[in-house]
Amino acid sequence: MHYKITNTGKTEFTGKFDGKEISIGAGQVVIVEESWARHVFAVGLEDADKISTAIRHGWIRTSNDVEKGLRKLAAFEIVEVTEVVGVPSAPDSMGPDTQTEPDVH
Repeated sequence: MHYKITNTGKTEFTGKFDGKEISIGAGQVVIVEESWARHVFAVGLEDADKISTAIRHGWIRTSNDVEKGLRKLAAFEIVEVTEVVGVPSAPDSMGPDTQTEPDVH
């Protein structure tokens, strides 16, 4: 399973999973595997795990930052895709060339 991640925020995001780094510029789209989406964006996880994810990204430092940190996490539009066409293997590349949007269904 893959996920289409769109950075709807105003700043570039850089994340890392399994020793591989990916950057998603503002307005850019990437396709990633489910394990990456779950770890980096807490896809499919409970709210407490989303808070832990935002803490790991440095978006939450104190209890006063929780709402702001969760808003930053919500700035990523995440859509499950059933078929990915013309995209390099996500485990090796962690996503396509982010300059073009892949054909997804």
